[in-house]
Amino acid sequence: MVDGSLNTIFRKCERRESGTVDILLHSLSADGAIWSYPKRIIEASKNSLISPAYDEVRKVLYCVEYDGINHAELIEYDMNIDARPQNRRCCDVRYVEPGYYIWHIDIMNFDGNTHGIFLLRKKGFGDKNNKLAYFILSEGVWRFQHDIIPSRMMSDITYIYKSAFIPETDSLLCSARDKKGKYILFVCESWI
Repeated sequence: MVDGSLNTIFRKCERRESGTVDILLHSLSADGAIWSYPKRIIEASKNSLISPAYDEVRKVLYCVEYDGINHAELIEYDMNIDARPQNRRCCDVRYVEPGYYIWHIDIMNFDGNTHGIFLLRKKGFGDKNNKLAYFILSEGVWRFQHDIIPSRMMSDITYIYKSAFIPETDSLLCSARDKKGKYILFVCESWI
């Protein structure tokens, strides 16, 4: 929520004669039912832009820039919610396990800190062997804290898609696919 309004930043793929282009769009709502017409904020020049996340406290937009092969970087832009992003920078992320890259992110501010849940994807394995990792932003650097392993569920899960903080709880909402191919949602509690 920004200045009493809900906001969402999302990705759209647009097909053109030159190929597919990723576009990040922004929309506002006062009540969650009626949303403003989406405003284009970033158009990818060559790489895919995925998993946008807005830090309302620091006024920073994060997204993952993916080259379509096996490499992704976490990118940040300075951004007031009513303006276009500026000053593109690669984020300093300390420690992503070798052989993995960042695929999705979710961020939340609490305790005076910016917390991040990063979905890490194993290079060359497509949908398999993904994992969640907990990071804290400290002095401009995303620092690895620990892996998040929802142990009671991992024996049934083949792929974790994305997670989202559940505000005012110590829980994460996770989407995944089980070994039977069903898509499921589950809550991972006490992950800090």
